[in-house]
Amino acid sequence: MNPADYSQPDFFRFGWDSLFLVDEVAKRYGGPARPRLLELGTGSGVVACELSRRLPVGESTLVECQEEWRPHLEANLVRFGAFPASPRVHWGTVGAFNADGAELFDLIVSNPPYFEAHRGRPAPDPRRNVAHRLVREGWDAWQACLWRSLAPGGEAWWLQKDPGPANAHVSPAVFTLTHEVRTGPMRLLCLRRLHVE
Repeated sequence: MNPADYSQPDFFRFGWDSLFLVDEVAKRYGGPARPRLLELGTGSGVVACELSRRLPVGESTLVECQEEWRPHLEANLVRFGAFPASPRVHWGTVGAFNADGAELFDLIVSNPPYFEAHRGRPAPDPRRNVAHRLVREGWDAWQACLWRSLAPGGEAWWLQKDPGPANAHVSPAVFTLTHEVRTGPMRLLCLRRLHVE
């Protein structure tokens, strides 16, 4: 499988960081077998598809707010996905997903936008800015989704680029947050939900 074969939009190409996330999670995941998978900010589906080929995932749900990714995601799921059943795709923001916390997932992965909206110079293409920066909602919405969507005993893995968004390490007492791996300015973090509430 050559990830370069994935369908991608002209405004944003996935990078080595997505493959780094997949490789490390596939090696380090220690939660329930056949995890119920959730990907936040799935884009063209590279992370979910590659992970489905490396882990025996169960049901899968993918969340993406940019409609521009739809034809690429749909094509990639058909061509490269190894899911036991077609993933459910939620077209909307992370903040709006699972708002009541009714759904719980054993494994959550995300290669989220790295940068606050006000930091640095924006790209000329606004579609790239949404994929690269926290434009539509802040990191607090992403964290809240992790907290309400992670099942007891589950793990949430995401990439963060230094210095990272404010309050990125704040979590309620029923969770443990570990800094698992660093490569250059990139950190791979894991939030684990304890079995005891």
